[in-house]
Amino acid sequence: MPHRVGQANFAKGEISEELVARFDVDSYHTALKQARNVIVMKYGGVTKRPGTRFVAPVYKDQGVRLLPFQYSLEQTYVLEMGQAYMRVAALGGMVIEDKLTIEAVTRGTTTVITASYHDYSVGDQVYFSGVVGCDDLNGKIATVTEIIDNNNFRVALDTTSYGDLTGDTGGTIRSGPPAPPPAPPTVPPVITPPTAPDLGSWGGRFYGFR
Repeated sequence: MPHRVGQANFAKGEISEELVARFDVDSYHTALKQARNVIVMKYGGVTKRPGTRFVAPVYKDQGVRLLPFQYSLEQTYVLEMGQAYMRVAALGGMVIEDKLTIEAVTRGTTTVITASYHDYSVGDQVYFSGVVGCDDLNGKIATVTEIIDNNNFRVALDTTSYGDLTGDTGGTIRSGPPAPPPAPPTVPPVITPPTAPDLGSWGGRFYGFR
């Protein structure tokens, strides 16, 4: 009695409908008729496709595109591309700047945050983590709506029912404004060599003189 031999190599991925019955082709023996919610490994095995989870709301309430970007085998990112902006996500969260220590929180329907020399602008987004006492702030992303001074800014976040701030773990307290970003590199001008004039051709007879 014949027995069916198990298949251990799926390196060719999902096979074309034109090859479903072509058992005489080598690709037939290393492919799948249908592959759904799986990832074909480079050595021939398959694994379940990982799921998705909510990371952060989009920066602007409009159409955006999420594009994968792989810098190396160990560094992969997701680029949120919107109108006149781009944000980067990696390792299950948004890529953010250096953490600043929150020194005070003035609770209300909108919230005033005290952080020395924050250097934020209206429209920037801030992510809260490591907050002690006012714990409900942790994990939230808020938009800066007003710059009060170098040390205080207002965010569109209702913290009326939150607790009082008792501390903030991690981060730094700046003693002065941060250094300005480096100037972009100067691109040398492109010098285009002049085009040689078209001398055409002379079809007359050549006369020699002595």
